[in-house]
Amino acid sequence: MKESARVTAVIVVIKISILLLFIYQYLGHFQPVNWSNFMPNGWTGALEGTASSFCRNGTVWAEVVDGVGADTLQPLVSQKISTGSIVCSDTWKAYSGITARG
Repeated sequence: MKESARVTAVIVVIKISILLLFIYQYLGHFQPVNWSNFMPNGWTGALEGTASSFCRNGTVWAEVVDGVGADTLQPLVSQKISTGSIVCSDTWKAYSGITARG
């Protein structure tokens, strides 16, 4: 066995040991009750969400804002999105009223 192969094998053993130690140490903190309703729409919902993100001919944009209220978000949305566009949103309460704007 070459020296580089030994070193690689030792590094892999160290990494796996650290991972197992981490899992063992925090095993008591896992709460399966928090795992319920993890994917409420199943794999279909997860794949549809991914497809809607990647199969659109639109643009994704991000912007740092001072607040998350309607007075801050609605003007930004009006500037960035053309009238009549189809928008997929997380239904944040500050977005209500945008449909009335067109």
